[in-house]
Formats: sequence, structure tokens, C-alpha cells
Amino acid sequence: MTSAATTGPGSVRPRHLLLLATVALTVIGALAVLSAADGASSGSPFTFFAKAAGFGALGLILMAYLGRGGFGGVELAYRASTVLLILGFAGVIFVLLPTPITPTINGAKRWIQLPGMTIQPSEILKPALVLHLAMVLAREPWRVRSLRLMQGPLLICGVALAIVAKEDLGSALVTSGVVLIVLFAAAMPGRVLGSIVGIMAAGATMLTLIAPERLERLAVFLHPFEDRFGAGFQITHGFLAIGSGGVTGRGIGTGLEKHIIPEPQTDFILPVIMEEIGLIGATLIIALYVAIVLLGLRIARGTKDPYERLVATGLTAIIMCQAALNLWVVFGIAPLTGVPLPLISAGGTSQVILLSVIGLLLDIDRRSQQPTVSLVVPVPAPRAVRREGDPVPPDPQPGELRVLDQRPAADELPSAQPATPGTQRMGGARLGRALRVHRAGKAVADDQANAQPKATAPAAHAPQPRSAAPAPGQRRSIQENSHMVMA
Repeated sequence: MTSAATTGPGSVRPRHLLLLATVALTVIGALAVLSAADGASSGSPFTFFAKAAGFGALGLILMAYLGRGGFGGVELAYRASTVLLILGFAGVIFVLLPTPITPTINGAKRWIQLPGMTIQPSEILKPALVLHLAMVLAREPWRVRSLRLMQGPLLICGVALAIVAKEDLGSALVTSGVVLIVLFAAAMPGRVLGSIVGIMAAGATMLTLIAPERLERLAVFLHPFEDRFGAGFQITHGFLAIGSGGVTGRGIGTGLEKHIIPEPQTDFILPVIMEEIGLIGATLIIALYVAIVLLGLRIARGTKDPYERLVATGLTAIIMCQAALNLWVVFGIAPLTGVPLPLISAGGTSQVILLSVIGLLLDIDRRSQQPTVSLVVPVPAPRAVRREGDPVPPDPQPGELRVLDQRPAADELPSAQPATPGTQRMGGARLGRALRVHRAGKAVADDQANAQPKATAPAAHAPQPRSAAPAPGQRRSIQENSHMVMA
């Protein structure tokens, strides 16, 4: 019995628990911003709260709509993956240009400043890379066998990471972790994955050594209290906030370190929370993150579609890597990176995109319970890289026309619903050629099916009997006509 059959309308699905955990974190985040922004250097706490609540509400609406298949859900993400990738590349390049809407904030150029909001293009690039990698690896799974076969996808990821790392090494580290997790989920061999890890580590080391401010952050990470009034000011007071909170906290709204920590509503919001609600509150928040990650991985494991499995794994990895890096920085396990705490730190772009990502996870879980058509059709490996055990397309027989792209008819699908248009994207010229070859192959197959079985060969020089006259409307076969002419 399938999982769809054993799941009744009243049973609890992973998407229900994921929805509850996400709403809980979003509400906690809005309240935490209201309290932490009381110590912000500029702006009213209620202004920050209104923005956090507004973007959170917008993100939750998008999440719920995408989770029910709205806008096409994961199908829309598949079709728009190339557009999102282009937009992400264009955005991270544009922020490097000296324009009035790309200001330098806290020594970094990461945002596009628009009236009433700021956009961080690197947040768009993360899910775009996941969707692109999932599409390539689901369609051509044999690419993971070597670095040579992965040159194209890895080149795109490498260029994106290099551009992002110039101004935002933290986001580049998060994206690198997400890419590695997607490659691991695609069954990439350990030696190939290890080579990619080595290349990424060498690149991160080089980018750290050539930037004085990153070397300074590394020194602060190793000795945080040696310059506690200078470069180590933020991390030192973060430790003080965690320590002063204890187990139960000082009380909501009564924290002191939020008036000292620079911009406490951003990446260092967790120490403010821990000072006010203590270790118990922090444990609850971390448990919600763990629940979201486990539920996302369960959704990925529950789908049978390779593309959707890789997408679910990659989207879950975005939340996991970003939350893990922020927690490591706050607890002194990693140097300062500026990566916000997902769904809690103030930030409009990150909030809306992360909630939309969770909406796609909800839609993948919904689709796994319904008969659907796969969005990506795997392509057999070329002869040059084919291995024993790989599915090999049969060689065409003499006189046989190969059908290039044959899609299932609506009545052949497991459900009575009409087939989803298109299982593989192709250009107009290729589609027209495939349709012509398909019609020709179908015509040949019909002729062969209608042809009568051949009679046994007659003995040499034996008189051939004259065929009887055909019935009205019946056509003679080619063999019968030839015998009549010879007779």
C-alpha cells in the first residue's frame, strides 16, 4: 500500500509540522526585532517591527499559496530557474557598481537600496543555483562521475561564488555548503566531492589572506578578548549577553547588552534573545530549526522524483547552513561573517525568499501524495562515459525510425487528470523535428501492424495458384499482385 493510501485526510503530514514550525519562528522573529531594535542606532523599534511583521506576513502568504501549488509551485520554479539564475548574477554584479542605490553599509556593498526596502541579490542567487543544479543533475545524473563532466555546472557555481565572496564571504560560504550538499545528494563519488571541497577551501583561504579586514576578523576569532574595545567589541558583548541571561533570562524587554551591541536586530539578535529569555528560549529556537531541517529532509526522501528530491534537499540546506553559520559565530565557533539568523533577524529580502523556499518544500510534499508527471526526463549517458549497468537505448533496427521524444497520453497517466504540458524543455525547431519523426515512425508502425503475415516460400518452378478475387473494399497485398502479374 502506498503512502498516499495510508495517509488519511485527518493525519498529520510533514508539511503540517513544517508549517507550524515556520510560523512559530516567524512570530518569534518579529517580537525579537521589536525588543532588539530598542537598542538600534537609528530608527524607532516600532518601525523595525512593522517592517519585520509586514515582510513576514507577505512571506507567509506566499508560502501558503506556493505550498498549495499556487503560481505552479515547484513547476514554476523549474520553468523560471534560468531566469532566476540570470537575475541573481545580474544583481550580485550590479551591487559592485558605484551607483546611488548600491551604498556601502558597514564597509560592504551587498544591498540594492530601494524606497522602503533593501534587496540583497545573493539571497536570490542561493535558490537559483539549487534549482539549476537540480535540473542538470536530474536530467544528466552521470555528470557527477568526474570533474571533467561537471565542468559546466561547476563553472557557473564557481563564478557566482567568486562574485559574491568579493563583498560577502559569509553568503559565499553558505552557498558553498548548499552546493556541496546537493552534489552529495546526487550521489557524487567521494573522491570527486573531496576535490571540489579542496578547491573551495583553497579559494576561501586566498580570499581571506588578500583582505585585511578578514584577517582582522580571523585574529578576533582566535583571541576575542584581546581587543574587546575595538575589533572584538561585538563578539565580546555577545558573550556577555549570553552569560547574563543564564538559564531563564532577565525577562522580555529588559536586556541591557542590546543597547551596546551594534545593530542588535541583525546578525547578533540571538544573544539579545538569550539575555532576555535565557538558555531555555534559545533551546526552543534551535529545536525549531532542527525540526525544519529534519522535516525538509523527510520531504526530500518521500518524493520519488529525482529533480524534486534534489530541490528539496538543496532548499533545506539553505536554511540549515545559514542557521548553523550564524549560531557558530554567536557561540565563538566561527569568525564574524555578517550572516543573519534565518526567519528571525531583520531583513526583508531574506525573510520573503526563505518563506517562499519553504512554500516550495510544502508543494513538493503535496505532489508526492498525488500522481504527477516528472518535470525532468533523464538523458542516457553518452557512449564515451557509459558504464556497465547504465541504461542503454537500443540500437535502431533496419528500416526502423527512432522516436526522439514520445510523451505519455492522457489516458496512460496514473490519474484521470490531463498530462502536465511538457516533460522536457526543447526549442521550437527541435520540437518540430521530433514531431515529424514521431509521425513517420507511427505511420511505419501502423503499416507493419496492418500487413498480413507472409506465406511460406513456394517451391522453385512450381505453378502459383491464382488468388481469389478480393472482397468488396479489400485491398490485395503486394505479394498477391506480383504473383498475378507473373501468372
